[in-house]
Amino acid sequence: MEGYNADEVDDYNKSPTYAGLMKVIQDAVHDVDPRPEPPGGEHQSDLGGKVFSHYHLKLAVKKKVQRYLDSEPGIDSAAGNIGLHGAISRLLKDTSDPDVEDLVEMRELIDYRMDQIMVTATRYKNEWGLDLRDCHLTDVNGYFNKGLQNQANMFRLVCKYPLFDEPTDLQGRPYVKGKHYITSCILKAGWNPDQAADKLDQLI
Repeated sequence: MEGYNADEVDDYNKSPTYAGLMKVIQDAVHDVDPRPEPPGGEHQSDLGGKVFSHYHLKLAVKKKVQRYLDSEPGIDSAAGNIGLHGAISRLLKDTSDPDVEDLVEMRELIDYRMDQIMVTATRYKNEWGLDLRDCHLTDVNGYFNKGLQNQANMFRLVCKYPLFDEPTDLQGRPYVKGKHYITSCILKAGWNPDQAADKLDQLI
C-alpha cells in the first residue's frame, strides 16, 4: 500500500505533483466524510487517525468537477476542452478510475480555469465598474456570433494584452474563456476600440 503524509507542507520544489496531491488530500478532509476503508485500499492516507483512500480523493475531485461544470466552462468540442471534458465525463459516469496523479492533474486544470482565469476576469469587470454577471455565471459561447467582424476585432485587441497567467505544466492549455468574457464586457459597455484600449491599459 502506498501512503501519503498530508501533514507535510506543500513544496513545489519537490514537485508540483507532490504539492497538488497534498492539496487534493487536504480538500478531501473538508469535502467528504472520512470513513475507514478496509485494509489494503489503494493510495490510503492517514490524516488525524482517519483513513482517506483513493475513493475519498476521487469523491472530492468529483465535487470540484461539478462546480466547474456549473460555471459555463464552454462547449465540449472546443479544442482546449476536448481532453479535460472527456475525462470529466468518464469520471462522473464512473466509466474510468483515474489514479491519484490523474486526479491531481484534473484538479489543477480546473483550479486554473476557475480560480485563476474566471476569478481574474470577474475582478477586471468589477474594476471597470460594470454591472454585469460574473464570469463563472456567463455563457460566452452563447453570446458570440463568429460572423460579426466587430466582435472578432475586439477579441483580437483583448488578446494583445497579458491579462491572464499562462498555465503551468500541470494546468494544461491556455483557457480562452477569460478573454472572451472581457471582450463581451467591452461590447456590452458599448466602448469603441480606442476606449477599449484605454480601459485595457488600466488593467496592466
